Amino acid sequence: SAPSIFIPLAEESDLILKLSQWLIGEVCRQIRTWQEEGLTPCRIFINISGQQVKPDHLVPALAEGLSSHNVSPEYLGIELTETAIVANLEVSAQVLREVSKMGIQISVDDFGTGYSSLSYLQSFPIDSLKIDQSFVRNLTTDSGNADGSLAGAIVALGHSLGLKVVAEGVENEEQLEFLKENGCDSIQGYLFCVPGPVDEISKYLNPAPVQEHDEEADLPEEDTPDESPEAALVESVEDVVEDVEDPDESEEVDEDESPEDVEETEESAESGEAESEESTEEAQEESVKASTDS
Repeated sequence: SAPSIFIPLAEESDLILKLSQWLIGEVCRQIRTWQEEGLTPCRIFINISGQQVKPDHLVPALAEGLSSHNVSPEYLGIELTETAIVANLEVSAQVLREVSKMGIQISVDDFGTGYSSLSYLQSFPIDSLKIDQSFVRNLTTDSGNADGSLAGAIVALGHSLGLKVVAEGVENEEQLEFLKENGCDSIQGYLFCVPGPVDEISKYLNPAPVQEHDEEADLPEEDTPDESPEAALVESVEDVVEDVEDPDESEEVDEDESPEDVEETEESAESGEAESEESTEEAQEESVKASTDS
């Protein structure tokens, strides 16, 4: 059965709250599965009913889904209509601010078809607007097209408020061309992809980037040598060169020898030289005498 049939019935019986909690958990589980398969998930937006915008339901349900499956909030978003937002402005503002603090994006669905109060766009933490497919269906590049004027005005309004604008229900190239010319940020519709099972959707996801392994970071500090062999070799060569250039410096005076000891040593050496000279003169004189006597 179509969502337009069973969702109103679920809202009437309050079954929508249980259905919503189950859906949030399934979306988070699928995001984790894609990550485990090495794929980069896209952000998935979940349609939220007005009955779900309650402090004791929406925020706890989102938090439980993310934590149970270890999923980052950047991969999750919620969509709700203007009617759901303005049903209780005070409660809606409180709940949506909490959702925004979690890092989950918020989009206004079917913008322009419900109760329009532009003031909430400034005071609420809205991230994007979705142009309803009723405005997109008859879009043409011809000037004077009423739907084109409304769609272009919504794009301009969203951008002036710092919001992204998404067009849904795009089915042909002419619609696409008009939206591109008017600066629409994102396009959604059968022109690109039809609803399908998870296996089909997975084909549109990109592989997760491979993280390079840093080998240097794995080296323990104690295994890193204090000095490389090249540095040690250069130091030893410098020592040899210094010894060759200053050979006298290697002959150092003994630190334990006092200056008086050095002077005594020098005097002993001088006296030894004097005695040696006297002995030589005496030997020469005796040699001369011996020659005379003969």
